[in-house]
Amino acid sequence: MIQITGDNEIPSDQVLSDIYIMAKEANKKKALRDNILESGYNVKEIDVTNIPIGNEKKQLLFVCNKIFPKLDQQTYESKLKKNFHVYTVYDADKDIRDNEVLEGYVVLPFEKSELKTIVYISCLKNQFHSEKSRLINDKQSLEKISSLGQYTGSLIHDLNNYNTICMTSLDGLKILNDSRYQDTSMSFLVDKGLKGSKMISALAGKYRKFLRVDSLNDAEFINLGKMIEETLGFLQREIVKKQIEVNVKIPIDYFVYCIEISFIQVLMNLLVNSIYAIKDNESRWIKIHLKQLNNSLALFITDSGEGIAKEIRDKIFDPLFTTKPNEEGTGFGLSFCDKELKEMGMELSYIVSKNTVFSITIPKTHFKKTMVHN
Repeated sequence: MIQITGDNEIPSDQVLSDIYIMAKEANKKKALRDNILESGYNVKEIDVTNIPIGNEKKQLLFVCNKIFPKLDQQTYESKLKKNFHVYTVYDADKDIRDNEVLEGYVVLPFEKSELKTIVYISCLKNQFHSEKSRLINDKQSLEKISSLGQYTGSLIHDLNNYNTICMTSLDGLKILNDSRYQDTSMSFLVDKGLKGSKMISALAGKYRKFLRVDSLNDAEFINLGKMIEETLGFLQREIVKKQIEVNVKIPIDYFVYCIEISFIQVLMNLLVNSIYAIKDNESRWIKIHLKQLNNSLALFITDSGEGIAKEIRDKIFDPLFTTKPNEEGTGFGLSFCDKELKEMGMELSYIVSKNTVFSITIPKTHFKKTMVHN
């Protein structure tokens, strides 16, 4: 028998304060109840007609041995075994029958230490099953992430094919406009389309190395204001459609050492999240501003949302975690941003505030101020 001492602590979420009993005879029921109450536990009586099911954790149940004739196998398997740690209660050692012993047995009267041991073992079993369920969920999440790699190749192939059609059409339209129409508005739109198409090509190349460890071989100092302007340009249609006010306060002379396509994609993910979160709000605005600290630069993206609930803040950067409906969210947006920025030597943080605020911390080695000539 396990000896329980003061060092044996049970996790608070696994503590069992109630013990259930099922007894046929009144005197047996009273003796069992009194024995449990003397040990400091609450007692709840049940019978085969009112067995509680659907508990978050298994409870402890003592069943007097004379109840067994009333217990059919289906009741035991579907109700008792699923919801309780079941112990058989006997009046004497000579009454014990192996076919009636479930998870264990006790003989009336039993000592407080014996009951405490049984409760402790039941709590340990609950803790084990809880941890097992968590590990199974983690395994399923990892398998889901892993399976994405199987589809990446074909997705990138199809994306490149369709993008090639778009680029060819836009190039033809550009040639036609330059030679015949020379329409400045059309030229502007075509150039924007070609820029977007080139970004898709760059992204496709990047995801061919799905879940790779990036290096900064392709990094260079890029104008921060221009990257933000470029990102907002891609999102302009949604911003106008949702009637969102965007306020950008970024000096034009800051340059950030980064992989341009990665940094723009991080900005896009954060801004898309903001647009989605505030689209139904009465007040809809997004503010982007910069603050230089002693050893770093902080880029803040704030929206008119009411912030992220305290109970889920620790999960928002986890892969597959999303608060959006299944058909709208993948759970990869923030985890992707966090991963990309770390690989570029930066850090993404959620700032607790009355609104929703994310910050990108850029170390002093990764930014510089340079005179920009118009």
